[in-house]
This record gives sequence, structure tokens and C-alpha cells, in this order.
Amino acid sequence: MKLVLGVCGLPASGKTTFINFSKEWLKQNGWSSLSVKMSYALFTHYRELFEKKFGVKSYNEVKRYMFQEIGDIARNELGEDAIAILTYNLLNERIEERDTDAIFIDGIRDSGEVKYFNKKFNDIFYLIAIEAPLETRLKRVLKRSEGEKDKLQEEEFVQRDVWEDEKYKKVINTAEKILKENVRFFKIANKGTKEEFKEKVISILKNILIILTSDT
Repeated sequence: MKLVLGVCGLPASGKTTFINFSKEWLKQNGWSSLSVKMSYALFTHYRELFEKKFGVKSYNEVKRYMFQEIGDIARNELGEDAIAILTYNLLNERIEERDTDAIFIDGIRDSGEVKYFNKKFNDIFYLIAIEAPLETRLKRVLKRSEGEKDKLQEEEFVQRDVWEDEKYKKVINTAEKILKENVRFFKIANKGTKEEFKEKVISILKNILIILTSDT
């Protein structure tokens, strides 16, 4: 394992697209990679509880309020870093099965998670923040269909975005303090075309690999 990339951003900012573009470019340059959604780590650990409480058997059936409720249970049992802990454990299982060069942690949403992963992975942990205006993100959500958890009405999306934005700002503030912007923390604006976004992604990855190389 040479690199761990945490990915954060408000809903529909382009986190999954960033990971897909990154994996493609890394593969072209001889790097293997894998990704884990933090919400999937939560679902995997509490799969039986999700089914018992809500009657859902697959990840794609889970709605956001279910993740929030089970997330609260996890934090009561494991502490404030519960979802980060579950993600870290799942990553270790995946690495044991298949060693890989780069790891993507999809969906960092709490400042404590930044601290946790920074402590676990040290200098190979980087955080990428994907940013897009509310209007752009809302259009994406209304167009796509990635499971019931993303089918939100406009009013509901905007209301939830206020809460999400507060948490996101805390993540950014923590990253700026402990990772330093343009050192181990990078922001990418995603409000144009996919090709424009892809070019930005590749540019950031090149910068990160240069930093990694200079540190070794």
C-alpha cells in the first residue's frame, strides 16, 4: 500500500466520479487500487440489524435515515469514530485478500474521521474535497437513480444540505489544520463538463505522486 485517498464532499458533488477517473488513470500508470464506501462498511458490519429493524437485505435498499439510525447505534457501541473504525477494519480485510497500491475511502463526513485516518495511515493519507454549487448538485440528484437513498425531493435535499454543509465545513477546517491545503489536502471544483473534471483529477493525482516520490 503506497497511497490512501480519503474523499469528501456534499451529496452529488462527484465523489464516485472522482474515484472512477482516478482508478482508470492509476491503472494506466501501473497502479492497482480498491475503494470502500464508509456507509457500506457500516452496512456490512450491521447487516443483520438492518434487516431486523428495516427489512432490507441489500445495500442499495438502504435509505439515508436508516444509515443515520444505525450510525447512532454504532457510535454508542464503538465511540465517535465508529464508522471510521468499521471502514478501517473492512479495508484491512480487503488488503489481506488482495494487496493493492492505492486505497480510496469514499464518504468522509466527520472531522474526527480525518483525524482517525491520518493517525492510522500517517504520511500516505491524503484528503480530496470535491466541491460543486447546490444548484448543480440538485440537478444531478434529480436526474440520477442510485437507489432509494438518493431519491430526494428538492425541498428535502435543500433542507438536509444545510446540515451536511455544517459537517463538511468542519471536515475542511480540520483538513486545513492537520493535512495542509495543497500538501496532503486538495480541493477540486466540479461544476463544468466531465472532461474538465477529469483533467483536474489527473492533475491532482500527478501532484500527489510527485509529493509521494519526493518523500521517499
